[in-house]
Amino acid sequence: MPNQLVSACVSTTAAISPVLVAVIGGQAKTTSLIVAEKFRKRHNTVLRAIKNLDCSPEFTQRNFALSEYTDSTGRNLPAFEMTRDGFTFLVTGFTGKEAAHWKEAYIDAFNRMEAELHRLSALVQAQELERIKLSALLQAKEVERFKLSTLVQAQEVKRIKLTNEDLTKAIRHAPIISPSHPSRPLHLPIRYTRGDKKQFLVKVINCF
Repeated sequence: MPNQLVSACVSTTAAISPVLVAVIGGQAKTTSLIVAEKFRKRHNTVLRAIKNLDCSPEFTQRNFALSEYTDSTGRNLPAFEMTRDGFTFLVTGFTGKEAAHWKEAYIDAFNRMEAELHRLSALVQAQELERIKLSALLQAKEVERFKLSTLVQAQEVKRIKLTNEDLTKAIRHAPIISPSHPSRPLHLPIRYTRGDKKQFLVKVINCF
């Protein structure tokens, strides 16, 4: 856990409304420093109690994270951050009226923090869902734009094709004026075979 996070938790405990639980790494956690302060124990005693817990390595790994903090003299010293389960396991042996008071306070703090985390998680999921919907809508609009562009291109191709056909028909119907016989224009048949074309060319040559 970064020094500033532990320091922030420690400094906050001195406020009128102390924060017992904070969001650390996306989880509701507390620290060995705050536990030591609230249960009126030396920090070294709490550290030793954590190290001597008779729990499995898997449980320790899931619920306790070794870190450090900077004290008032500038020294970096070890500390632990712990989850709700880690805290519960640790304070089970803490007895007395004041200990019971802080156990209740911690349980309430964990409940409220976890409820807030669930609320924020639901909010983030809702925002992500809206983002996905918006992305899908934009993609659908892009597909429609592409379809419209394709339709316009197809219409343009059709227009050019029709223009070419009209031009071909015009050329076929256009008379050929012979300089020697200007009054005898020749017309190419609309439909003609190769033989027709050959005869037509012969006529054209004879005109000149």
